[in-house]
Amino acid sequence: MRLLDDPDWRVWFRVWSGRGRDLSDEVLSRLVTTMLDPPPDFPFTSIELFGELFEADWSRQIFVARHPDPRVRRQVASSTRRGHLDFLLDDPDPEVRALAAAAVADRERILQPGDLPVQHCHALWWLLLNWRLSRELIEQVLGGGDVEQVRAMVRNEWIPPDIVDRLSRWPDVEVRERVASHADLTPEQVERLAGDPAPGVRASIATRRHLPADLVAALAADPVEEVREAVALHAYVSDEDRAILSGDADLSPGEVARWARSENPRLRRLAARRADVPLALVPALASDPDPRVRAELARRHPAAPGDLLLDEYLESPRNVALLSSPAFPREGLARFAGHADPRARLLAARDPDADPAVVDRLTADPDQQVREAMAGCPRLPADRIVALLDDPDLAFHAAANPALPWRSVLGRR
Repeated sequence: MRLLDDPDWRVWFRVWSGRGRDLSDEVLSRLVTTMLDPPPDFPFTSIELFGELFEADWSRQIFVARHPDPRVRRQVASSTRRGHLDFLLDDPDPEVRALAAAAVADRERILQPGDLPVQHCHALWWLLLNWRLSRELIEQVLGGGDVEQVRAMVRNEWIPPDIVDRLSRWPDVEVRERVASHADLTPEQVERLAGDPAPGVRASIATRRHLPADLVAALAADPVEEVREAVALHAYVSDEDRAILSGDADLSPGEVARWARSENPRLRRLAARRADVPLALVPALASDPDPRVRAELARRHPAAPGDLLLDEYLESPRNVALLSSPAFPREGLARFAGHADPRARLLAARDPDADPAVVDRLTADPDQQVREAMAGCPRLPADRIVALLDDPDLAFHAAANPALPWRSVLGRR
C-alpha cells in the first residue's frame, strides 16, 4: 500500500489503526519495521506501538517472532514467559535469546506477597493474571477484601484446584463469570455454574467445549436470551469448526459454502465476510436471523443486495462507506425526507425522482450535512442552486452541482 510510504506519519498511522486487521503479511512486515523508529514528533514509543499491535490481535506475536529483522523479534522476545514463543530460545540473534531466556526464568518464579505493587496499576493486574502465585499470596488476595484483585487473579492458569472451587462459589458475580471459563473445572463445578442464578455466569459456562448434552439442552432453553445465544455460538461447534474459528485451519475457498450453511452463527459470519461465498447463498445470508451475519455481508460482499445495504446504513453511523457501493439503492430514497435521523434525510439527495420542492426545503434543514447534500443535488431547482452560490456555507457544494446553469452564472458577472 502506497499510503504506508507517505512521509507524514499521520497517514500511515491511520492506515494501520483503521485497517490493522485487514493488512496482508507483506504490508504488516513493512509496517512493523517502520514502527521500530517512529518519527521524532510521533506521540507514541515503539513499545507502545507494538503493544497496540498485539492488543488488537495477539496472534501477531507469532508473526513478529518470525520476522527476519532481529530488532523486530526483540520486541516480542519477552513474551516467551507465556510459553508460546519458546522457539526464540534458539534464535540466531544473541539479544533475542537473552530476552527469551530471561522471560522463561521469570515465568518459573513464584511470586510472594511482597512482590505485588501496593497501588492499583497495570503491573498489579498483569502479575495476578500471568505469574505463578504462592499460596500465601493467593490467600492474601482472597482475604484482603479487594474484589478487583480477586477478579484479576481468577483466570490465572496456575491457581490450585481447591482455590478454583472456592472462586466458583464466590459471592461476586463477575468472579464466578470469570471462573466459569477456567480450563480445569470439574464436571460438578460445571453443572453448578450452569445452574447459577446469575445469567452472566450461565452464559459464560455455555461457551465451554464438550458440555454434556443435558446441560446444552438446559442452557438452550434458558429464559435469558444472553444465555441462549452463548449456547448457539459455542456449544454446537465441532473440533473442525473450532479450527476455522481460531484461524488455525487452511481451507479452500470452496469450503466457504459449508460455513454459510452452518447452524453456527459464527461460521456464517465468517462466510459473509468472504467475497468467494457462492452467489446462490447470498440471499440466505442477507436475510440471516443473526444481525452480525447481515452486517458482515453488507460491508464485505460485492453482491450484497441494495435493500440490505440501506438497512445497514440506517442501522449504524459506522456504515457510511456503504453509500459508495454501486448496489446502494437510489430510487425511492426521497421517502426519508421527513425522517428523524439526519443521516436518513440526506439520502433524499440521491433519489433521481425526488420532488424538487422537497430538495429545496431540505436546503434549510437543521443539519449541516443534509443542507450540503441538497445543495449538490441535481434535483434542486436551478434558481436555488444559483442563489446558494452566495451562501458561504453551501457555495462550494452548489458550485459542484452538475445541474448548475453556467450561462446564468456567467451572466451575473
